[in-house]
Amino acid sequence: MKLLHISDSPWNMTGFSTVSLNVLNGLSDKGYECHYMGHNFLGQTVPPNPSMLQGGIPFKFTLYGAGREAYCKDIIDGTNYQTIL
Repeated sequence: MKLLHISDSPWNMTGFSTVSLNVLNGLSDKGYECHYMGHNFLGQTVPPNPSMLQGGIPFKFTLYGAGREAYCKDIIDGTNYQTIL
């Protein structure tokens, strides 16, 4: 199952981004295909593994940067995902 989650970028040290990072890494470990849209991340798409945060915390999901509209509204195509978190 493909999951899409929209949150603060994992590079921002907020409680929301920390929980999101841990939840998506855990779901990826369970076999879900996870995608993370960092609505305040202005970079390019980051593929899963071997991408890591400082301290060795891995990204086990694909991370997408924000689009031109707030909260990635111009990027989301809900037809490709079974669940949007």
